[in-house]
Amino acid sequence: MREGSPIDVPLLRIEALSKSFPAARDLLGRPRLKVRAVNGVSLTIHRGETFGLVGESGCGKSTLGYLVLRLEEPDGGRVEIQGRDLLQVKGRELRRMRRRFQVVFQDPQSSLDPRQKVGQIVAEPMRVGGWRDPRKIREHVLELLDAVDLGPETITRYPHELSGGQRQRVAIARALATSPDFIVLDEPTSALDVSVQAQVLNLLRQLQDRFHLTYLFISHNMAVINYMCDRVAVMYLGSVVELAPVERLFSHAAHPYTQALLKAVPRLPAMNEDWDAARLDSAALIEGDPPSPVNPPPGCPFHPRCPVATATCSLERPPEVEIGPGHTVACHAVTVADQ
Repeated sequence: MREGSPIDVPLLRIEALSKSFPAARDLLGRPRLKVRAVNGVSLTIHRGETFGLVGESGCGKSTLGYLVLRLEEPDGGRVEIQGRDLLQVKGRELRRMRRRFQVVFQDPQSSLDPRQKVGQIVAEPMRVGGWRDPRKIREHVLELLDAVDLGPETITRYPHELSGGQRQRVAIARALATSPDFIVLDEPTSALDVSVQAQVLNLLRQLQDRFHLTYLFISHNMAVINYMCDRVAVMYLGSVVELAPVERLFSHAAHPYTQALLKAVPRLPAMNEDWDAARLDSAALIEGDPPSPVNPPPGCPFHPRCPVATATCSLERPPEVEIGPGHTVACHAVTVADQ
């Protein structure tokens, strides 16, 4: 856990979560082809931590975040909040529980209603949650805007009158309106200028300490993951191929796909200088495009692009193996002895 994080207690447990989407339909409208976006993912997220999901576009990381929030309904699996299966909760109880988890989307331009002023946008979750006193709502809105470093004058402005960084701060304030325990951050800085990204990331860390938040941080940017996260799961074609504490992942990356992602980053200043660059040379940059999720390859999903693949990789799906403290990997080429 990062320094100052609350006690390491499981908040969220995901078990064998799966989701497919129809890619084509027959003349009667029935699914003819399906895309397996998430394929049997199991994770545990602890209270107070920032858990990272990283991978190429289309790997299923955003879909996994939406399944956790029940913005999408899974085909199978469990999502437990402190032991309670969220997928079995319905109606009023689901609405009540939803106050505890929120989301900040990638693009604040499209996630904020252009017809509403900032004050209305931030206040909307409160009104949906049962707040009725206009004075208390306004006071809380101003408190939230101050928490994200926006002045009181922002309350009367429309989203188009704000910069990209300011709009994302409004989205963060809206996410905080119901005093949540857990927030999914779906590429929260990728649509922002580089000069603004660091400000927003620092703000998110400050808010986490102040409000005792737990984050699921989704990104394709390894440098951002390194800066923000306590533990990281690497996803490829709907599956988790490696999971480890962030320091260990960046110093002892085991899966060829993870190694290739790290190799693609010019240099990570915060990375352990002892990381074995020679081991990553064999991975180089990832060649080719990801396989079609409509027709995924047999065996290990990464084997068509893997520089160390063997015949076994094309026939058998690799089991998940623990190779160090909290470090698991699904790869036929990796053994405990190697680490």
